[in-house]
Amino acid sequence: MPDIPPRCLPAIAGRTRAEAGLVLDLDLAPAAGWFAGHFPGCPILPGVVQIDWALELAAREFGLGPLAAAGLQVKFKAPIRPGDRLTLILDHRPERGRLGFEYRRDGEICASGRIALAS
Repeated sequence: MPDIPPRCLPAIAGRTRAEAGLVLDLDLAPAAGWFAGHFPGCPILPGVVQIDWALELAAREFGLGPLAAAGLQVKFKAPIRPGDRLTLILDHRPERGRLGFEYRRDGEICASGRIALAS
């Protein structure tokens, strides 16, 4: 399995502020290393990558600095494939120490979750 650079993020094609967060349009380059080895012949985006992106993009977009998860609830509903264009909805609730995220493709929820942030 090839080495994947840490914090290798997808291209952000658009940003829209929302009441408690942000909506990001993401382009997933088919040749990117995110899909390597997961799974040969039928590549899908690993769940750990999706969680990492949510944390890293929230930290960058909300100016929070590095974030760490203290707890996690996540549901994977549909596979994300090379070349997909996704919408990532980030819902930051600092008063609750929580980050919500949802990945959508053409309106369909692919994955969603809540992350309790470590202080």
